Formats: sequence, C-alpha cells, structure tokens
Amino acid sequence: MLIQSTTRLGILLLMASFVELSDLASAQSHNPDPQPTPRLEEYETEKIKDEFLSRLKDHRSLAHRKQSVINQYVRYTNIYKEQEKEREEVASELSTLQKQYASAGTMPNLTVIRVAHLDNNLFGILSMLELLELRMSLSLEEYDVLSRIQEAEREFKNKALSKTDYRAEERQLRERLFQLRLAERLGFLEWQLSEALRRIEQKTESLKYKYP
Repeated sequence: MLIQSTTRLGILLLMASFVELSDLASAQSHNPDPQPTPRLEEYETEKIKDEFLSRLKDHRSLAHRKQSVINQYVRYTNIYKEQEKEREEVASELSTLQKQYASAGTMPNLTVIRVAHLDNNLFGILSMLELLELRMSLSLEEYDVLSRIQEAEREFKNKALSKTDYRAEERQLRERLFQLRLAERLGFLEWQLSEALRRIEQKTESLKYKYP
C-alpha cells in the first residue's frame, strides 16, 4: 500500500512539472524574444552613464561654466562673510582678555590657555580669509576668460576672426584657464599646510599646560 501511494505521488509531481513546462513553452512561443528584467546593477550603471553624459554636455557649454563660476563666487562670498563675523567675535574676546590683564603681571593658567587658543583660532580664520579672497579673485578672472573665449567663438562664426587667429587666441585663453586653476590649487595646498601646522601648534600648547 505504501509503495502504491508513493508511486501515485511521483506520477502527480511529474504531471505537474510537465504542465509547468508546457505553460512556459507556450508563453515563449507568444514572445520569442522576451526582455529580461534589468538588474539593479545595470540600472545604476545606465543612470551613472546618463549623468556623466549630461555633465559632459554642461562642461562643454561655456554658458553653463560661466554660471558655475558665478555660483562658486556666491558660495565663497557667503563663507567669507561668516568667517569675517567669526573673526570679529574672536578678536573682540581676545582684545578684552588682553586689556583685562594688561596691568597685571601674570594671567591665570586658564586665561593663558584661552588667550593662546583664541590667538591660534584668529590666525586660522585670517588664513581662511586669505584663501577665500584668492578664490574670489580667481573666479572673477576665470569668468572673464570664459567670456573672452565665448566672444572669440562668436567672432569666428560670424567670420570676423580668421581660423588661424581664432585658434591662437583660444589656445592662449585656455592656457590662462590652466594657470588660474593651478594658482587656485597651489593656494589651497598652501592653506592646508598652514592649517596643519596651526593645529599642531594648538595641540602642543594644550599639552604644555596640561603636562607642565
């Protein structure tokens, strides 16, 4: 009896499998070239490629690049205002403490630490302001150079500028763009070095008073 039940169960499973295979074959006959569902990785890859091509198009557009320069100038200006406000606050507190103990022979240790901390922070803020001033100045010149390239292209299209003169002027202007970017990079590296030394000095001062 057990053997007969097992045999019937096996036959039923085989029949069910045959029906499923038949349904699959029928579906494929109606759609001989089914499109597989794209995997998440493929979707993300296509999305990144589209974003890359879009950014490449913007990169080639002088109008878009000029707008980007304006946006970064606005960003630098806002940061500059914030840093200038912080500089005034730090300088005011530092001046108050120095005046308070100007006639005294010594300062309490906590006050000495605070003064050193404020002085170090003030140096860092001034360094940041210098970097922002450089970047703002370079942004103005970059916008001007891009505008001159745009004007040269316009004159070339209107046949007001020969191809030889256009190529020479464009090459000269793009070389200037490279110099501006190099100057910005060097200025940033100089600020990074200055900031690293400032933080080391600040750490050294704090350890000196912590472990006399």
